[in-house]
Amino acid sequence: MIFGQDPRKVQVPSIEYKVKNRSEIRENFVNGNSDIGKLRLDSIDLFRQMVLGVRLDGNKKAEWVEAEQKQQYLEQAGLFVTAEKFGDTHMPGAISRMAEIDKYTSDIIRKFCLYTTTIPTPRPIISQEIEIMCAWFNMAKEDGIDYTDDEVVSLGDHLQELFDADFHESSPFWIKVRTAYENWHKKYYAGMPAQHQPKHVKMSKNWNTGGTFLWHQLTKSWTGGRIPTLNASTPFIPARKDLY
Repeated sequence: MIFGQDPRKVQVPSIEYKVKNRSEIRENFVNGNSDIGKLRLDSIDLFRQMVLGVRLDGNKKAEWVEAEQKQQYLEQAGLFVTAEKFGDTHMPGAISRMAEIDKYTSDIIRKFCLYTTTIPTPRPIISQEIEIMCAWFNMAKEDGIDYTDDEVVSLGDHLQELFDADFHESSPFWIKVRTAYENWHKKYYAGMPAQHQPKHVKMSKNWNTGGTFLWHQLTKSWTGGRIPTLNASTPFIPARKDLY
C-alpha cells in the first residue's frame, strides 16, 4: 500500500521447516541464533526460550528442563533475570548477570534464591552478590557440604548482622575488604626489592578477593556454621584485626 501496489498481488517470501511440533520449531530458532547461527541470541534470551520451551512446548531436553527448574526457584524468591536492554535492572529482585544462572546447577541457584529471602528489603541483585554467594554455595557442595535450608538462612541472617548483606561496590563491605587488602599488600611486599614491588595496589572486587575475605570472616564469626575449604586462587590473607 505504501508503494501504491495492490496488497493482494504482493508476494511474501517464506521458509518451510519440516517439523512435527512446536517444540522442534523453538529448538530450530534457538539453534539458528546460537553458535551455529549468524546472529547469536543473548544469554538471557536463550534462557527464556528454554523456559518457554518446557512450559509451552513440553520440551524434555535435560538442559531446558534444568533452566525451567531454575526459573521456578527464581519466581518463588521474587527474583527475575533481565538485562539493560529491558530497562528494569533497577527493580527489586532483578538479576542482570546471567553468568551464574548459566554456570551453576539448579540446586546452587535454589540455595542462592533462598539466601536472598533473608534480605528484609527487596532490592536488585548486584553482580558481586550473585557471583560471591553462588561461588560460596558451590564451593561448599564440592567440598562435601550440602547446606540445609536452615543453614542457608542462618548464613544470610549472619551476613545481615555483619554488613546488611550488601555487596554493592561502594558498600561498607568492600571498604572493609579494601582496608584488609591494603594492609596485607603492604606486609606481603615489604621484604621484596623495590623493582618487584607494584607501584599501585590493584584490588578486584570479585570472588577471589571478596570470597577470600568472606571465608576468613565466617571462619571467625559464623559460629556453628560449616566452613568449606577455600578454593580462591589468591595469596591474599586478611589479618584477623581487619575482619568484623
